[in-house]
Amino acid sequence: MSSTITRSLRPAYSTVNRSLIGIRAFSTSPWYSKGPIDVTKETLKKVDRTVSNAAVKGIEKGEKATEAIKRTVGSKSDRAAREAEEVAGQARQKTGEMASEAKEKAGDMASQAK
Repeated sequence: MSSTITRSLRPAYSTVNRSLIGIRAFSTSPWYSKGPIDVTKETLKKVDRTVSNAAVKGIEKGEKATEAIKRTVGSKSDRAAREAEEVAGQARQKTGEMASEAKEKAGDMASQAK
């Protein structure tokens, strides 16, 4: 009986886990190669960045053009407003002169009528 007990305590055979042993594959490619999905993602990111940069440049040019137009139109409208104010001032002056002349004539007529 003693022989059966010792046999059960010993492993029947020794196993070696071959996955733990360093096995190298013969290859010249890098350890991590990108698959088609990763390559496509990177390409799309590059395209997106290029399109975004172009859109930003276009928006900035549009803003500069808008500012230039505002300055041009603004200066012309300012000049037109000043000229309109001058004409209005001249018209007020003429109206005042004519009103004073009319009062004088009315006063002269009233004095002649008495």
